[in-house]
Amino acid sequence: FHRPTVIIAMKNGLGKGSARSINGFDLYEALAECKKYLQGYGGHPMAAGLSVSSEKFEEFKKAFIRCAANSLSLADMEATLTLDSLMALQDITPRFMEFLDKLGPYGPGNMRPRFAISSAEIVGVPKVIGKTGEHLRFKVRQGKRSYPAVGFGLSDKYEMLITGKPVDIAFVVETNEWQGNTSIQLNVRDIKPTAES
Repeated sequence: FHRPTVIIAMKNGLGKGSARSINGFDLYEALAECKKYLQGYGGHPMAAGLSVSSEKFEEFKKAFIRCAANSLSLADMEATLTLDSLMALQDITPRFMEFLDKLGPYGPGNMRPRFAISSAEIVGVPKVIGKTGEHLRFKVRQGKRSYPAVGFGLSDKYEMLITGKPVDIAFVVETNEWQGNTSIQLNVRDIKPTAES
């Protein structure tokens, strides 16, 4: 949710918690401002631990929320998506995929590169998929090149996709293996309408 978060478990009148922050909010400094309500705390600007009595919990909660509200703007709490490069769909070729494979293995510390395309066209009718309808499957075209795309947790973007207007798409390009077939697919991270010029 891109908010500073504190999770506390209470047991026998004592709460022990863990906290994580976002850029722009010094968690350790915030806990220092609330220390009169805490039995103990420690950490650094992005992560911390704390303990609080059940009697002081509500006071701590109010003080911490006030501290966050005073130091964070709405812009600070908007999630940002870092991209590695803007590209065109025509750049995604089997040779490009071989190059990406050589950058692996991917995981923490070496995440898959995130790309974006601008002014893409949605081909056909997108499908809402998943047991609870939370994902999207669609085909995207830019120029003469098109690829299938899947957007996990992006079903809220469905209405935007069926307007026929161009969209900008942030994605990770991957090889999809399904029922013995291998194809290139875009694993979509976000979609927004292309800005009118």
